[in-house]
Amino acid sequence: MIEESLIESARSIKKEFNSLNDTLETYENDVRKLATHFLKISTELSDIGKNIDKMDTIEDIRDKVLQKLDELEAESDKICSKINNVNESIEKLKKEEMDLYNIIKKRYPSLSDDEIKIEVQRRI
Repeated sequence: MIEESLIESARSIKKEFNSLNDTLETYENDVRKLATHFLKISTELSDIGKNIDKMDTIEDIRDKVLQKLDELEAESDKICSKINNVNESIEKLKKEEMDLYNIIKKRYPSLSDDEIKIEVQRRI
């Protein structure tokens, strides 16, 4: 019923979405590692607080705390950047999907939304 080139576009969108979904699942592990890193830094900051009397100056304390916070920020920024890239790609796919839907709707005005959905799902 719906021409093959349009179905192929739907396949491509689905394939790309599945790939992005798999990528997000791998980032889940990165986020878990980041949480563990946060806990480690938290412990290190606590240790700095406990040993504050042994440090030379306020500047030494400040520098150590800022170094730990910079580590946290750098790791967090890496993960956020990866996730933001995937989110942007997903948004592009949503637009492509809507554009494809509109093309199908325009070429096959007699088909209902459910009929379009069933036909595309059946063929991809």
